[in-house]
Amino acid sequence: MNSVCNSLAANLGVFMFLIVLSIFVLVFIDQLTKWLAVVYLSESASKVFIPGFIELTYHENPGAAWGMLQDHRWVFMVTSTVAIIAILIYLAKNRKDMHPLSVCAFTMIAAGGVGNMIDRLFVGYVVDFINFLFMDFPVFNFADMCVTVGAAVMIVWLLFIDMPKAVREEKAKKAAEDKQ
Repeated sequence: MNSVCNSLAANLGVFMFLIVLSIFVLVFIDQLTKWLAVVYLSESASKVFIPGFIELTYHENPGAAWGMLQDHRWVFMVTSTVAIIAILIYLAKNRKDMHPLSVCAFTMIAAGGVGNMIDRLFVGYVVDFINFLFMDFPVFNFADMCVTVGAAVMIVWLLFIDMPKAVREEKAKKAAEDKQ
């Protein structure tokens, strides 16, 4: 697996094409599900998806989670734009040294940012429609899931792959110094 990733990472054009294609696919899914929510949920009551667990509820969110920062759309636009550009530059510059999980995490986070930015740019709010019934949690959408899962994958990568690798490298370096 890593040799395939390394050979893809060696060619910047192919690597970035696959990243942009992945982002496009995730954004397409996000926009499709939001369109379906507008068409089938906006004029009706919530629909039970999994009884006692998830319902589909149309919600127009002009802010962030729990409605924070309403009427500050520009904050989200600037922050999202800077973050997405930074992610793409980071991926391009560090592609040869990146673990596939970190590439996946960054790609998902960027896709989620693009999906919600499209809503803010064209309709002035984000369409949310997934509602957990078993806990008090804001209504969310596929783009939010991309950001959340991407962040979770990043944390797993940092804690269980990257940090242990750094510790092993430091121990090997110290052992080599002790032998001298």
